[in-house]
Parts: sequence; structure tokens; C-alpha cells
Amino acid sequence: MRATGRMLVAAAGLVLALGALTAAHPTEAAWTDGEYAQATIASTILAAPAKGVCAANLASFTVNWTPSATIPAATGYLVTATNPSTGAVVGGPISLTPGTVSSYTSGTLLGSLIAGTYNINVVAVYQNWRSTPITWPVTVIVLGLLVSC
Repeated sequence: MRATGRMLVAAAGLVLALGALTAAHPTEAAWTDGEYAQATIASTILAAPAKGVCAANLASFTVNWTPSATIPAATGYLVTATNPSTGAVVGGPISLTPGTVSSYTSGTLLGSLIAGTYNINVVAVYQNWRSTPITWPVTVIVLGLLVSC
């Protein structure tokens, strides 16, 4: 057993000595490919409309906005009422076709809401895209009767 151990130590020493004697040679490598692809990639977002004023009376409100002039143009708008604390939709969505539409006057959107403050949100729509919302806070006294927006 002692002879085997000595042979292993000697072999390990020989391997280390040979490894120290051989120097590493630098290698130069280059890769080229005669074929390649070229493309242009562009991205965009659906811009939100510009926020206008909100006017309220005893039983309704009107929110106004200016459609964005960017491309793609909105193919519609969604109007919702949300709870500002939770973000939960509490009224709507009401879908509007753009055309010349740049305002919404509440009808049934606030009819069932109890007293509190809610956010009225307008989102531009293009196919399955949605813009970031523009928001107006609206305060309701009771069952759709408005105080302010």
C-alpha cells in the first residue's frame, strides 16, 4: 500500500511539473457571417386624451376632453366610475364611439352610488389597447345627487 501511495504522489508531482513547463499560447478567433438580417423596430403607445373640465349640477355631471392627435387614433372611449381607495369599478364601463365625441354627461353612471367621492375615468381605446386614464373626482351626496366635480 505504501508503494501505491508513493506512486500516486510521484505521478501528481509529475503532472504539476509538466503543467508548469507548458505555456499557454494565445489563440485568435474571429467569426464572420456573410448573411445577416436587418430590420427596424418601432413601438408606440395609445396616448390618453387631454383632460378638460368637469361641470356638475344637482343630478348630473359633464366631463370634457380633447382627443389625442397621435397615431394610432382612438377608436372609442370607455367611461367608468371607480372607488379611489380600492380602484374597484362601481359604475360603467360606458362605451363611446369617437367621431366628434369629446365629452360625456352622466346618465345612469352615478344613479346607484351612495354618498362619497368617486373617480370618473376616461380611457381611449384602439383595438385591444387602452390608454392611461384621465380622471376627475366627483362627490356624491346621496343616490346620484351631485355636489361637485
